[in-house]
Amino acid sequence: MSRHRLIVHGAVVLMLALSVALTAPVKAAEPEHGIASHYGPGTGVATQWCSWVRRHTVGCGWLRIQSGQTGLTVVAPVIDWCQCYRGTRDERIVDLQWDVVEALGLELAQGLYPVTVVRTDAAGIPDTAMR
Repeated sequence: MSRHRLIVHGAVVLMLALSVALTAPVKAAEPEHGIASHYGPGTGVATQWCSWVRRHTVGCGWLRIQSGQTGLTVVAPVIDWCQCYRGTRDERIVDLQWDVVEALGLELAQGLYPVTVVRTDAAGIPDTAMR
């Protein structure tokens, strides 16, 4: 087999492998149940896995947060790091900025809130700008 045919054959095999990998179903993010707190003004959230390097290079993604009290759900950008979760079920899993707390129908004076959190991406957010 000529060198050119080997290169073409290798490229076809690589393209087939990539097409299978890209079309394979992606496992959905697992919901995490826990406690949220609030901090400062704004529309974002803080998590333990959002480092300074990550947020300034590739971003920290988005979270879908559902209140365990009101049932309301919001999608908010992860914009900061917090020392939230330390391995016990009584620790916080996310810190919410004030606008997120209010969007969930919660009172700032309460301080701690039961939530369900799922990692998502910006593509999962409906574009309602023109509606």
